[in-house]
Amino acid sequence: MINKFKLKRNFFKESEFSNNVFTLFSGTLIAQVIPISISPLLTRLYTPENFGIFAFLIGLTMILTSVLNGRYDASILLPKKDTEAFLLFQIAMYLPIVITIIVYIVLWFLPQEMMSLFGLKEKEQYLLYIVPILAISFTFFMAFDFLLNRNKAYKKMSKLVILRVLFVSLLQVVLGLFFKDGLLYGLVIGMVFALVFGVIFIYPYTKNIGTSLKLKQMAQKYKNYPMYHMPHTFFNALSNNVPMLLLPYFFSLSVTGFYMMALKVFYTPFSMLGSSIEKVFRKQIVDTLHEGNEIASQVQSMLYKVVGVSLIPFIVLVWWAPQIFSFLLGEIWYEVGIYVQILSLWIYMTFIVSIFIGIPIVLGQQKKSLMIESIYFVFRIIGLVIGAAFYQDIYIALAMYTLGGTVVVGYNLFWIYRLAQETKVGRES
Repeated sequence: MINKFKLKRNFFKESEFSNNVFTLFSGTLIAQVIPISISPLLTRLYTPENFGIFAFLIGLTMILTSVLNGRYDASILLPKKDTEAFLLFQIAMYLPIVITIIVYIVLWFLPQEMMSLFGLKEKEQYLLYIVPILAISFTFFMAFDFLLNRNKAYKKMSKLVILRVLFVSLLQVVLGLFFKDGLLYGLVIGMVFALVFGVIFIYPYTKNIGTSLKLKQMAQKYKNYPMYHMPHTFFNALSNNVPMLLLPYFFSLSVTGFYMMALKVFYTPFSMLGSSIEKVFRKQIVDTLHEGNEIASQVQSMLYKVVGVSLIPFIVLVWWAPQIFSFLLGEIWYEVGIYVQILSLWIYMTFIVSIFIGIPIVLGQQKKSLMIESIYFVFRIIGLVIGAAFYQDIYIALAMYTLGGTVVVGYNLFWIYRLAQETKVGRES
């Protein structure tokens, strides 16, 4: 049993998979070093309240982002023909534009009383108009990412991540010298600059692709994505970002700022690392299935390797989190380290399962995946609300939020593992 958890030597050997993962991981690593490096500057330029407002607006942005493109972007990897993939890419680009226009119309005619329900002061409500711009920018990047992944353009994917983080980080620092809302403005302007490079990077894969098929036909063919995968993503975005919407109500903007910083400096690096591995692994899984082979051995091998490599460094970081955060960010941010310790089990389990999250999608199991995500949302929010409303203690609220999330994520990992095993059984039969 112990041998299963030993790192196999070929994990580090030269291979297309390891090279692709390393390319994406190196870009992710650089992209994370940049914001972590400037975090000590940002925490001295902005107050926890500033981060709290930023967190609230980012929460709204992520929730809107989850529904803008119907998740047609996630289907770009699947077609064997490039012409079909390009049509899916077009749908993933056009749909957000239409929905964003509708959102702006709704905001324009929204009564002042309803605007106040978002929890912002009257002088801050204009910031809501920035949310759709951010959301459509994120959806464009998602579509770019899947198109580049389909074409195994991992160097371009890596460069695009670095450029986006670099532009945003630099602008947040510079604008922080002049504006209290520099965090948000820096993100918007930085994203726009990076989108220009994204268009340049994807152009070679979009030119000279002709097709007689219509967008409506492709939308119908891959209707499971808006029917099941989009609600799945929506519930995930909701459960991940609802704390940023509820914490100001139950506690304060400062608490929200601490929570966001915990995610920014600790959760996000693990999330982006998991995402880098998942992108390459999903493409490998799709290719394996197209060849008519099972994926069980690949999933099992990847699971053992990831756990073996990540567990000890993760424990060390969590153990010293309060000291690390107070040293890097300033004494006032010691609380962030405590939040990290409370959230650590959920963060680690989420990191592990994120690597395999594409398997139910490529196996056509979006319906059950949606059900699990719905339960995930309910468990986490109930835990958070009980801890906040009844105990009125942020530590208990985060602990219950973590417990609910960890239980469902653990089941999700078990289910995905069993799905992969079924491909082996089906092939043998």
